[in-house]
Amino acid sequence: MVVALAAPACGREDAGNGDRDALSAAEFRQQADAACLRFYERIDALGSQPSSADEFAAWAAESLRILREGHAELRQLVPPESLVETWNEGLALNDEIDELLEEQVDAVKEEDVARFQELQEQIQSKNAEAGQRAREVGLEECG
Repeated sequence: MVVALAAPACGREDAGNGDRDALSAAEFRQQADAACLRFYERIDALGSQPSSADEFAAWAAESLRILREGHAELRQLVPPESLVETWNEGLALNDEIDELLEEQVDAVKEEDVARFQELQEQIQSKNAEAGQRAREVGLEECG
């Protein structure tokens, strides 16, 4: 089984409701895209997706750990008010994708090809939605 690990595309839950000042739209976009590039590069550094189930499960688990670290970094960003709603929608999609990725790793370990494929379709759909939210807030590297 091989999956294209989806790198979800957004940041801070309940963005704009914290006690820090919101970034300008340009600052927000620059910082979010820079953060995405950093964690995408870390995933790329893991190398190609392995083809054996055991190696894939370990690779995917490490990739998911990196994604979650990246999401934590993105969650620290405070977008301008005009972007908060869309940003939060993207955050919710990221959370859903992370859960689906965890389930997919389990499906690989259990050698459940049908479940793996079902989850892959869900991940691709949610990732497309998350990418759309990232583009809607003006990001180029995220999503």
